[in-house]
Amino acid sequence: MSLFDVRPDDSIGAWFLDTPHYENGEEILGLEFRRGQRWDREKRLRTSVYSEGVRVSFCRGGRGTFYIASHLMRVLRSVISDDRLEGIPVEISGCSEEYEILNVLDIVDCVDEDRSEFGKWTESGGRPEMIGRYRGIPKMVLDGGAVARA
Repeated sequence: MSLFDVRPDDSIGAWFLDTPHYENGEEILGLEFRRGQRWDREKRLRTSVYSEGVRVSFCRGGRGTFYIASHLMRVLRSVISDDRLEGIPVEISGCSEEYEILNVLDIVDCVDEDRSEFGKWTESGGRPEMIGRYRGIPKMVLDGGAVARA
């Protein structure tokens, strides 16, 4: 199994895209794209530029969403099988270039919680949809057995 640690370069002053939403304005939480499930909704997704900056091919956006230029998604699809990731077309206001939202399909529960340092969302966090999920992981240790089995 290959592990990928993909991060945008935050030092270049890249643009920051807003939370994705449907045409009617209903927002979609970024965690929807990290559940390991194909996106089966027919509605077109949209977003806008939240903070101006350098237009880049890969960036993080509102609610933890990853936006990727379609030309870069084609490259990813050439090296990563389509049962591991999906690109969902998204329209960006004022941008003629095609972008997609990265939807991760290959989720492996491999955090060694006994050796990691982390916090999890609770009821008092005010985000009921996040209860039980990791809130922050300052020290992450992977369970080698879980990774090897994946």
